[in-house]
Amino acid sequence: MRRVPAPGPRVIRSTAGALAALALLCLCFAPARAADERVWFSGAAGSGEGVAALRVGGVWQPGCTCEPLARIGAVPLVQAHVEYLNSRGTQSVNDVVWDAGALASLRWPLAAESRWQPFVEFGVGAALFSHVRIGDRNLASALLFDERLAAGIALDPAGRHQLAAYVEHRSNAGLKEPNQGLTTYGLELRVGLK
Repeated sequence: MRRVPAPGPRVIRSTAGALAALALLCLCFAPARAADERVWFSGAAGSGEGVAALRVGGVWQPGCTCEPLARIGAVPLVQAHVEYLNSRGTQSVNDVVWDAGALASLRWPLAAESRWQPFVEFGVGAALFSHVRIGDRNLASALLFDERLAAGIALDPAGRHQLAAYVEHRSNAGLKEPNQGLTTYGLELRVGLK
């Protein structure tokens, strides 16, 4: 009989982080006070570990504020994207991969009264990949955990246009070997729709 190893610290940390972020997001549906709902269209370009990444997506700030998040100065966000990944600039089956993902995120405005309105965001979620290999990297599974950290500024006083730099890591958290994962760095431009 094959023995199944106990989950490691990465699995526990990733799972706990995802559950905590989703729980905090769910709290927002019992708002303490009304706030403005906002929606942005986003486009991003990045690279990392020999992979170029282009993506389109959206960011939704629900029209609610809940007391636990307000106490820590956080604003809930939901982010979704479709991404094109290319490892060598060719069109071979292992070089071109598509993924679609969604993240529950929290934003911390750093100086809301400033013209630039700087912010930091952290999100966790999941991404579904079209292939488990990209170039020489073996992701081992098509469904991966997705963790994202971003820092940005508003390009106008209303915050309708935003620019953010991000780092994003996708992996299966050691659930299946080999777990080479993929980390990319990039710039994202957001344009407000509402």
